[in-house]
Amino acid sequence: MINSVNDTYDLLIIRYGEIFLKSKPVKKRFEQILDSRLRWKLDKSEIKDNYKLRCWQNTFYLYGTLTENLIDLVTNTFGVLSVSPALQCQPTIPDVKKTCKRFRKILGSFTPKSYRVSARKDKRLSTSHFTFEYEAAYYFQDWEVSLRNPEFTVHVDAKENNCLIYSEKRRGPGGFPYGAQEKAIALISRGIDSPVAAWLMGKRGCKLVLLYLGENPPIEYRNILEKWAGSSIPMITVPFTEYTKSLREKGSGKFQCIFCKKTMYIVAEKIAKKIYAKGIVSGENLGQVASQTLSNLSELSSAVELPVFRPVLTYDKNQIIQLAKYIGTFGMYQQADCEFVPSQPATSLTEKKRFEMNRILNIHEEAENYFKENLDE
Repeated sequence: MINSVNDTYDLLIIRYGEIFLKSKPVKKRFEQILDSRLRWKLDKSEIKDNYKLRCWQNTFYLYGTLTENLIDLVTNTFGVLSVSPALQCQPTIPDVKKTCKRFRKILGSFTPKSYRVSARKDKRLSTSHFTFEYEAAYYFQDWEVSLRNPEFTVHVDAKENNCLIYSEKRRGPGGFPYGAQEKAIALISRGIDSPVAAWLMGKRGCKLVLLYLGENPPIEYRNILEKWAGSSIPMITVPFTEYTKSLREKGSGKFQCIFCKKTMYIVAEKIAKKIYAKGIVSGENLGQVASQTLSNLSELSSAVELPVFRPVLTYDKNQIIQLAKYIGTFGMYQQADCEFVPSQPATSLTEKKRFEMNRILNIHEEAENYFKENLDE
């Protein structure tokens, strides 16, 4: 096993992905946003007063005291494709060999089944990349070489004024930096799906405002999402139990779940319009429960004018659980049975029944009256 970082590397290479495909003005703006997100996290870290972050030729470089926790902090940032702890030297053969000797020492007793050296070099350098590979391999001669399918690769990235040597590429979430897109209201619950849906929208650069309808808001979900975003994320909490009771008392029957969720959409849209959000994010998953059949999802969307984004719509439950574990929200999942769920919830709503229930429940007006005080604050 490779030794942990333990202050042995000179810098951290931070790569982004899709930002590279943008036009120059957009790319520059996205780089600035990613820079601010990384700094937000670094300024709260153990090296807050002693680091240097720069962006050069489509890559960020972080100089400072590197630790495992710090590398994880940087890696788990929206917009970051991968990171590599690296050693830095001059792009000359003697310096590369000297640094490879240091690199081998860092690896300690680690011995891969096979390896190769892979070199890239600036076209302005006269030394060929084959020469860099041959000379860099000097301190790894006791390892078995495999050029096609090595278990371990030593990378030599020789530029005009410096050279970086590294092996590891830790995978980040990719996507866009948080805030590269406009604002959306994300309905959040204590379940598994909704924080994953919010995370997926954040990964695409969407700025989030979390909305929790109920008591005891899941603040821990917000804290986790903030760590990935590199930014503070507001959470709005609106009491909901009394309103849910009123729906049942009015005779919502087996349609309770449909009209309960429609009300959530209505409240979310009202808040969204006040804060100039462009859509509503929901964690619904097609066919998972009665209220999430195609027919009922269509009915839910009809309650609002704003677009409803459902990032986990087509995921199976295992995919959502695996993603929740990766994000860090799964361990905080609390499944509490809702006392208002009918024994046989409706899976569809006919036109005739829709008209009848809308007349009986009148959810637009009732929601307006119930939440007026909370939404006007």
